[in-house]
Formats: sequence, structure tokens, C-alpha cells
Amino acid sequence: MSYEIYKIIHIVAIIGVFASLAVSLSTPAGEVQVKHKILNGLMSFLILVAGMGLLARIGIKHGEGFPTWVIGKFVAWGLIVIGGPIAIKRMKTNREKMSLVFILIGIAAIVIAIYKP
Repeated sequence: MSYEIYKIIHIVAIIGVFASLAVSLSTPAGEVQVKHKILNGLMSFLILVAGMGLLARIGIKHGEGFPTWVIGKFVAWGLIVIGGPIAIKRMKTNREKMSLVFILIGIAAIVIAIYKP
């Protein structure tokens, strides 16, 4: 597949993760539906697959160590796609603050992807 197709899949999956987290945050605590959890998992997988495809297209070879910016992206998205559902399940209050934290982590991941420090 081309670089552009991987990029479209990656961006659509990111939007899907944030949409599923937003819906989960807006529902009352303990009532998050299974379909939102499935959507989050599927979109998380697509983020990973498309991200690996993008890395291959920009010339990062299999078996080499990842650059620092890629590790930073792994950490950011790990916090969102793994930590998000866990935090939503455990936190009954302060959901507005939690959504702000997810947005800030997402912005940090975007900055890392653009500037590649």
C-alpha cells in the first residue's frame, strides 16, 4: 500500500479511538457499552498496523531500533488506548479533567509526529 493510504487509515483510526473514548466518557459510569470497547480495540489495532506501515514507507527498516520519536508515540498512544478505558472504568468523577488529559496526550503525540525530535 502507498504512504497516503497508510496515513488515511492511521488518521481515521485515531479519530475512531477519540470518538469511542468521548462516547465512553459521556455515558454514566459503569454503563459503557461493549460496542464502544470493541471499537476502541479495533481502532487501536488499526493505529498500530498503519503506523508500522508508515514507518516502513519512510525508510525505517525491520530489525533496527526505533528512533526516539517513535518510542514517544508508542508511549503516548499506549496511555490513550490502554490507560483510557481503564481510567474511564475506575473514575466515577472528574471525567472532564480526564478528557482534557487525553486531549493533551493526543496533542503531544501529534507534535512528536510532526517535528520528530
